[in-house]
Amino acid sequence: MGPIYAVVNGELYGYEYYRTELEQEYDFKVFKNRLLVATEMKAFLSFAWKPQCDYPDKRVLETRSEAEVIEGVREYVTEAVRLRLRADVPVGVYLSGGLNSSSVAGIVAHLIKEEGAKLGTIAIRGISAESSMDIARRTVKWLGVEFHTVHMDEVALASRFEDAVWHSETPLPDVSGTGKLALVEKFIPWE
Repeated sequence: MGPIYAVVNGELYGYEYYRTELEQEYDFKVFKNRLLVATEMKAFLSFAWKPQCDYPDKRVLETRSEAEVIEGVREYVTEAVRLRLRADVPVGVYLSGGLNSSSVAGIVAHLIKEEGAKLGTIAIRGISAESSMDIARRTVKWLGVEFHTVHMDEVALASRFEDAVWHSETPLPDVSGTGKLALVEKFIPWE
């Protein structure tokens, strides 16, 4: 499995790989009390690094079997989740009961058990989310992890929306961030 890069909000994900790859050529140091800022992809060109994508040419016939493709997707997704588990604080999973969050929760539970850490899985009970909650409950029972919920009605969501936008520092396309903030505030002590 080869590396995949992404630059999002100024962060170079997978930087360890690139640092290792380039550390013989560059010393990766900035002057004291200075900040090095590189904007846009043009910044990479001065270092003779050309961004590349590892999608093959769409005109090339895929020769892998279905099982090999599935295993490749499994490896990429598992590695992506593993990278996001790097934390110096407790890790939780927002579980809606849907396929995506249930899959991520399963991968996280597997990885956490390998490393002997503890995982808490959390879900937001909403106005019409009872069927999803049943699925979420069955999922956490099957995974054998903790499960915490917070009830959020329309009034609670609306009253916390401004705080959620402030903490996320970005416009929210929906109110799920408000419920997530309430969940974090309930289960993670602020000092």
